[in-house]
Amino acid sequence: MRCQRVSGVRQSLVCFSFPVRPHYSVIMFDVDSKDPTLGMSCPPPAFVDQPFLQKVKSILTPEGVFILNLVCRDLGLKDSVLTGLKAVFPLLYVRRIEGEVNEILFCQLHPEQKLSMPELLEMAQALEQTLRKPGRGWDDTYILSEMLKTVKIV
Repeated sequence: MRCQRVSGVRQSLVCFSFPVRPHYSVIMFDVDSKDPTLGMSCPPPAFVDQPFLQKVKSILTPEGVFILNLVCRDLGLKDSVLTGLKAVFPLLYVRRIEGEVNEILFCQLHPEQKLSMPELLEMAQALEQTLRKPGRGWDDTYILSEMLKTVKIV
């Protein structure tokens, strides 16, 4: 809400209400295109075009993370997608899934937030310890810090 004093016969305070767009700390897409002819089965091309990525950016908090499942067998197309993502989200972490074509992309707005691998692993261990406490829904078969060892910064 924005307020402004208006002078006239009587001094008044006029307030204008503007719709506030929500902001999210994490936005995640795992969308199958169902079209095998595209060379990229996940996500559909519309989800990685620049206008759409700009909309995602506009609702992400400054320190937020955009997570995208990428399934792309065409290396040229994959490079193009990564270039487009980096144009909007300069900090990009990639995690390959062993035995799969899938790659999980973690995209952030600010490259100065980049963590070194030891910092990333330390944070993962701290998060895992928190989630392992009684009453939390953590699957003990996952070892987050081990999973993150396969992450690379692009």
